[in-house]
Amino acid sequence: MSDRDYLPLSAALVKTLTDKLYEKRKTAALEIEKMMSDRDYLPLSAALVKTLTDKLYEKRKTAALEIEKMVRELIVAQNYDQIERICKILSEHFVLSQNGNFRRGGLIGIAALAIACGKEAQRFKQYLVPPVLQCFLDNDPKVRYYACESLYNIAKVLRTVTLSYFNEIFDCLSKLVCDLEPTVKSGAELCDRLLKDIVIETCTQFEVIAFIPLLRERIYVRNAFTRQFIVSWISLLTSVPEFDMVQYLPEIMDGLFHILGDPNPEIRKSCEILFSEFLSILKSSQVQPDMFEDMTRILIQNCQSSDQLENIKKMSDRDYLPLSAALVKTLTDKLYEKRKTAALEIEKMVRELVATQNYDQIERICKILSEHFVLSQNGNFRRGGLIGIAALAIACGKEAQRFKQYLVPPVLQCFLDNDPKVRYYACESLYNIAKVLRTVTLSYFNEIFDCLSKLVCDLEPTVKSGAELCDRLLKDIVIETCTQFEVIAFIPLLRERIYVRNAFTRQFIVSWISLLTSVPEFDMVQYLPEIMDGLFHILGDPNPEIRKSCEILFSEFLSILKSSQVQPDMFEDMTRILIQNCQSSGVTLPLFTTIKPDDELIQYTGLHWLREFLNMPKCHQVLLPHSAGLLSAVLPCFSYDDDGRQNIRETAKEINSILRQLIKNESTKSIDNNSGQSLPDLTITKMVEVLKTQIQSGASLSRIIALGWIHHLFECLQDKMVAHIDVLFPTLFRVLNDASDEAVLIVLQIFALISTSNRTNSERNYNDYFTKFIIVLMDLFRTDRGLLEARGSFIIRQLCMLLSPEDIYKTLSETLANEPDSHFASIMVKILSSILLTSTELHDLRIKLKNLQSIESSNLFVCLYKTWCHNPIALVALCFLSQNYDHACRLVQLFAEIEVTVDFLIEIDKLVQLIESPIFTYLRLALLDVENNQTLIRALCGLLMLLPGKTEAFHTLRRRLECVPNFIDKFTSIDKRLANVSINTNGNEIINDSQKKNINFDELQQYYLSVQNKHVDSKKQRYRYVPNTSDGV
Repeated sequence: MSDRDYLPLSAALVKTLTDKLYEKRKTAALEIEKMMSDRDYLPLSAALVKTLTDKLYEKRKTAALEIEKMVRELIVAQNYDQIERICKILSEHFVLSQNGNFRRGGLIGIAALAIACGKEAQRFKQYLVPPVLQCFLDNDPKVRYYACESLYNIAKVLRTVTLSYFNEIFDCLSKLVCDLEPTVKSGAELCDRLLKDIVIETCTQFEVIAFIPLLRERIYVRNAFTRQFIVSWISLLTSVPEFDMVQYLPEIMDGLFHILGDPNPEIRKSCEILFSEFLSILKSSQVQPDMFEDMTRILIQNCQSSDQLENIKKMSDRDYLPLSAALVKTLTDKLYEKRKTAALEIEKMVRELVATQNYDQIERICKILSEHFVLSQNGNFRRGGLIGIAALAIACGKEAQRFKQYLVPPVLQCFLDNDPKVRYYACESLYNIAKVLRTVTLSYFNEIFDCLSKLVCDLEPTVKSGAELCDRLLKDIVIETCTQFEVIAFIPLLRERIYVRNAFTRQFIVSWISLLTSVPEFDMVQYLPEIMDGLFHILGDPNPEIRKSCEILFSEFLSILKSSQVQPDMFEDMTRILIQNCQSSGVTLPLFTTIKPDDELIQYTGLHWLREFLNMPKCHQVLLPHSAGLLSAVLPCFSYDDDGRQNIRETAKEINSILRQLIKNESTKSIDNNSGQSLPDLTITKMVEVLKTQIQSGASLSRIIALGWIHHLFECLQDKMVAHIDVLFPTLFRVLNDASDEAVLIVLQIFALISTSNRTNSERNYNDYFTKFIIVLMDLFRTDRGLLEARGSFIIRQLCMLLSPEDIYKTLSETLANEPDSHFASIMVKILSSILLTSTELHDLRIKLKNLQSIESSNLFVCLYKTWCHNPIALVALCFLSQNYDHACRLVQLFAEIEVTVDFLIEIDKLVQLIESPIFTYLRLALLDVENNQTLIRALCGLLMLLPGKTEAFHTLRRRLECVPNFIDKFTSIDKRLANVSINTNGNEIINDSQKKNINFDELQQYYLSVQNKHVDSKKQRYRYVPNTSDGV
């Protein structure tokens, strides 16, 4: 293996990276980390990224300050695109990373960015708040603390804008205020105070009505710190008259009564004060009567339930009738066997009550077990209540559905209990209840699913196994009663939970989606657009089993899509998601994640689906508007040269081929129907932008394919592409410097198409862009001599193959005729002359110049002549080509007045070689006609006299001239020869044959002399010494 195979990784590094020993692999990994370039996180440098993810807080803080400084400069320059890129890098690749150090660094970095942005931070709020909130429930307490710190700084900047995420922030803070880590708790309290200040400042913009549903849910939490947190918020909102909290009192009153019963005296006192405030407001305000009705009902209910005694030891049989005090004591015993015995006794009791149909007594037992046991603060009471309520459900049998509200909800509240034993017994209890209720359980499906999705990743093995047992039973119930299961009500919860990163939860979610997909009645395909993006996130899981399960699920969905009738708008939504995931999986991720197989799987799956969509005729009209997105997903894949991603590359090729054909067919339809309607202008504009970006920054192969697309669009949609010519011109010209000849050739083909499109003048073969192209090409050659030397001849020859060589040479001549840089003009003429005399592509043009049988050909000669004047040897060659030997002879005589340099002699050497080539066969044969070609012989003799005697060219030309027949004097008189060619005293030629061609050689000779004089002046100017007039040395 050579270095080239794994560039930029060396073969030695690859060998170390794949070594059996972990230490060697670790060493190689560190070396790769050092190799990480600035490009990976631009505009963040690799050094900055490394410091930002350091274990030491001080280094991370230093990196954050550097980010703050960088962003401030970008704000001044109003470079919001770069700031958005930094936001994306920090949020997606740092804050949401699996690596703890990356998350900590990302949190402090994103806070620094927000501070630097100031008021402009609201532009990027979607990258600031949501990622931070996801870290609030992180397993690492340090990450949770830094999330609080980050949110505090972000909220200080965003202020009012933060309220758009108020519910999410409140929900997270309500959990963090009871965190076991003191620093996290204090951080949450700090955020809480700031959030309260923002709400008070901008009370008119805070929507209380949107907050009440969340408050109504969270108010029943039993944790003391959370209760204190909730009471403080209600008190704050009540103190602001604009919020009018009294109108929402019926919705939260029952929860407040639960808090009023808290064992903590401080919480009770705060809640009591809150009730007093509400009462005083009610007395002085105008309230609707129906509100009093709702509150009265709640008050009566709580007055009745408040009769329970606080101390269980003082209970009497009457307090828990029909449960005896002894039974209650046994049910709350620490030993499981005693609680089991009490549960059997409850079961026996309830069976007797069911037999007598005494449902009131059963309901009373339900209330006692649920409210005073299952929801108790005492762990033993909760355990006893759970086993007792399960026994009651078993005893009730089919009648249990009468009491479902006392059975399922209390048990679900124990699912997230701090005591793992309570969580396990809750799973066991729910299993027994669900076995009895069966279909009725589905009315609580969402709540059960939400709880189980959290328990399947529980750290306690018994709890996890209990949750899995409930999961299997719930699946059986759903399959049995599929007609009664409402999938549409489940999808919102599924859409939310599908983004969880825990592996066990992901496996749980995939198993449920697979189950629902396997049942035709559920028609899960119609909900696929809502969960597809989340499934792609799961597909990127590091666990191979989860990836495999998700991959199978994608295959099932695809097979159903192929055979079912699906609405076109569904395909549109899915296409957007597929393109997004194909693109996001191709971006450069943090170290050790750039070539992860799961990223390749995401990209391949997305491309595979897009290919299948393109193969479905019903999708064509839906996919065409997304052509730009398809290109952005496909084009980068052409540069994958490793075997591991060959399937991605091949799939991309197929998509590219199908899409090209689809656009071609669409353009053909519009022409056949004379409708003028093909692709929308907006779609074409987006495609051009994508292609332009790929040409500018893509890899070599991807750039070539993008150029091929530009050519294809000009072929198929010429009328619509005209509007984008000016945008593409600079980009295409830069490609002429590309290392790939293929890329340069495609660009020239595009220019050829542009030059022939939409001609406004029927007399001309080309439009105005042709002349513009030639002018810009000359400017490019003038400024980039390296390009001229390396590619100049190739570019001109290819243009002559694609377009008319005559038009190319004529336009080039007209452009160069006014060229101020005489040295550049001379170089260009030398190149053009060489191509004209040697290239097969210009054979017809040579024939036309050789014969000069028409006015048109004469005009062409004159046009070339005036430009060829910049290079005397090229001009003589042109005269030889056009058989103007008389004038060539005169030009050679004028060489006596020119400074003969080495370059000049080299050009004569090359001309001699050309004379010996097949191109000038007719010239050599003309030497046989000595009588009529005296000037040709004189011209060649003149060139011979200019060459040094020891050169090969001198000997070659001398040998040729020695072959000229020497019998001229025997058959030709001197008078006759003088009649053919005569040189007058003024040095002007008398040309008989040329006069037939309407060419004024006297005038051309004068033009030649004036051009040569300009060259002399230019040379003097170049070598003139210009003194330094500035002060100092």
